[in-house]
Amino acid sequence: EAGMLDPLGLTLEMQRLLTLAQSEWDIRVVEEDEIDPQRFRALPADKLQTGLGCLDAVEVQRVRENSKRYSSVWLTPEFHFITVRMIHGKRDGNEFELRLRELRVDGKPVPITDNCPGGPAS
Repeated sequence: EAGMLDPLGLTLEMQRLLTLAQSEWDIRVVEEDEIDPQRFRALPADKLQTGLGCLDAVEVQRVRENSKRYSSVWLTPEFHFITVRMIHGKRDGNEFELRLRELRVDGKPVPITDNCPGGPAS
C-alpha cells in the first residue's frame, strides 16, 4: 500500500521532514505483520552532549495516548539529521538507549568538539 514505511524508511522520512521544518506528522508504519498509524512531534533544537561533544539536536517524540511506553530520538542538523541518541522504554520498566559514540564521514573521523556548558550531560 502506498505511503507506508518500514522502520528504516521512517528514519529517512523523519530526516526529510525535519529539513522541511515540519514539527508534527502522522506516518503509517509497517510493524511486523500490521500497519500501525503513528504520530510524531519534533521539539525545538537544544544542546545535547554526545560522543562528538556538544551538538544541536532535535528531539522527536513518538506521541502515544494512554500508553506505558515512550520513545524519543534526537537528530542533529549538523550532519543531515543523523540519529545521535535514542531511547525507548516502559514507565516503571526496562529502557533501551542508543548513543552515538563516533562518526566517520568519507572514512575520516569527525573531530570531537567541546562539552556542553555545565559539563557532560545528556
